[in-house]
Amino acid sequence: DQTIATWEAGTGTTESLVSPAKVAAAVTSSSQSSSLGSASQTWQSPSRSINTVYQNTTGRPIMVSYGINGNNFVGQTRWTLFTGPTSSPAGEAARALTDNVYDHSGNTSAIVPVDHYYKIQKVFGSNTTGVLYWFELR
Repeated sequence: DQTIATWEAGTGTTESLVSPAKVAAAVTSSSQSSSLGSASQTWQSPSRSINTVYQNTTGRPIMVSYGINGNNFVGQTRWTLFTGPTSSPAGEAARALTDNVYDHSGNTSAIVPVDHYYKIQKVFGSNTTGVLYWFELR
């Protein structure tokens, strides 16, 4: 039960220090449940607000993707996704820039580590229309 074929297939159950089945289960469990983009994660559209701090408590990294509407303002405006290990996230993870001259909307994405906090905040500019969309791969 400890042949190379058994190890490659991950089907053996004979115990030594480890068994092929336990190694296969550990690899499968790890790659399917704790990785970003694993089969158990889905895109969601949670109810979120600008300048509000949220925490990633999923037990795995998440991806946050957001877009800002480019209408009804003058000049450029920069919206930033901040992340960090404290409830006052200060690490600049992603930026979205909107520009009235060409009526450009901005969008971007960033990964938020496990247990980190995150928020989207207007850094400069006069755009008051806010978020067009906010999705999270969780």
